[in-house]
Amino acid sequence: RLASLLIVTQLVNQVTEVVIPFLVDRFISAPNRKESEDDSEEDKFRNQSALPPFPGLFAEYIELLVQFGYLSLFSCVFPLTAVLLLLNNLTEIRSDAYKICRLFRKPFSPPVANMGVWQVAFEVLSYVSVVSNCWLLLLSPRLQRLQEEGGVSGTNILLAAVGVEHLLIIIKLIMAALIPDEPGWIRKKRERMEYRSMRALRQQQGEES
Repeated sequence: RLASLLIVTQLVNQVTEVVIPFLVDRFISAPNRKESEDDSEEDKFRNQSALPPFPGLFAEYIELLVQFGYLSLFSCVFPLTAVLLLLNNLTEIRSDAYKICRLFRKPFSPPVANMGVWQVAFEVLSYVSVVSNCWLLLLSPRLQRLQEEGGVSGTNILLAAVGVEHLLIIIKLIMAALIPDEPGWIRKKRERMEYRSMRALRQQQGEES
């Protein structure tokens, strides 16, 4: 069920995100646009006014959140989830680039510091996934046979599952504290750009005075 739902969902997303907008652009929007290879860059940008506006990133974030949920919550049930999602994302990188560059107007989004509320959603889902996988493994047939044949009590298995769950959460917190959100080379480049901009601003202020 998980495999069929995952595959069907990815196919439907690819069709609705790329195939349908491509058909609309090819047979409805393209005949109404006058564009040739000899047009200047300004004319090409002006012709984009006939394209529909970019709908935003809400649907993209929702899709990534659902994919992350499939992968993190149910990976122990269907291990091929990671492979299927990797193949889907490899194709979606190119399809999204084609969609943004050819099927919609160029989006102009204001700069932001982080993902906002989506970061909280992914963090909460990561904690829930630890609990979900531990309890799914607890219900596995192997543990059930071990409990019946090996004489292991259900209380001991339950305590072991709770212990593993807490241990994984502690490891996650430690890794989140040790791994910086901003790589070192990006931080150095950002600080260098800020230093250059501040120096240019001081020079401009000195010339004006």
